[in-house]
Amino acid sequence: MAKRFSTIEKWDDLWFSELQPISKLLFLFLVDKCDNAGFVEINPRLHSFIIGISKQEYLDSLQTLDKVLVWSVSGEKIWLKNFIFYQNNLPLNRENNAHKQIINLLNQNIELFDFDFSIILPNLAPYQPLIRDLGNGNGKGIGNGIDKGNGNNLNGVMHEISKLSLVMQSQDSWLESIARKYKCSITFATDKILDFIIHLEAQGEESKTLQDAKSHYDNWFRIQKDLKLKQKNGTFRKAGQPITDDEILAAVTKKYGIVDLNT
Repeated sequence: MAKRFSTIEKWDDLWFSELQPISKLLFLFLVDKCDNAGFVEINPRLHSFIIGISKQEYLDSLQTLDKVLVWSVSGEKIWLKNFIFYQNNLPLNRENNAHKQIINLLNQNIELFDFDFSIILPNLAPYQPLIRDLGNGNGKGIGNGIDKGNGNNLNGVMHEISKLSLVMQSQDSWLESIARKYKCSITFATDKILDFIIHLEAQGEESKTLQDAKSHYDNWFRIQKDLKLKQKNGTFRKAGQPITDDEILAAVTKKYGIVDLNT
């Protein structure tokens, strides 16, 4: 039976102590469920059943653990970035038999993530990652070890615009919040991401963080909805464009009801 180390300092860590009980339980579950390198494939249906929570609670709680997780580009896997550190396996040694499996697992997963794994093991990556600037965290307990300066892994990574759509479309909880906010289907909100990417490319954008992309998309989506509403109500026109008879009739009808032009 596999065994895992657990640091008791996490209960004094400000970030961990402020998590909801379900989020704490999910974190402990992921620590037990991940492989020896800290990778675990996301399976909302199975994991939520095992833990005893709903699928939505599982997805929402994952978002609260963003500080200690790195998401794959597809959103199908996560990596517990401090896991190797807290299992007392750093620094990794290629000559250590116990470390060889960890190194092999890192190599198997490295192309799935936009993350500089060479900070753990130099010369591990077969390509140059997008992000190099990684700090040492800013907290104690969970927050120490390998961390990015801002603590928002997937949100803080710069993504090429051509690859950004896949990352955004994997954010189920965020897309659900967009759908609720603008009273549309999740499918519609997801499909509009492709139009948003075209908009970014037209603006000359080359890369963007997920956090910035989400905020930009929210504003862009709202503007698009407003434009559609104005067009539907006949109130959308260019500056200086004369008001048509049909628009006048529509405005009068809207205010006073059906107008009989024959009277």
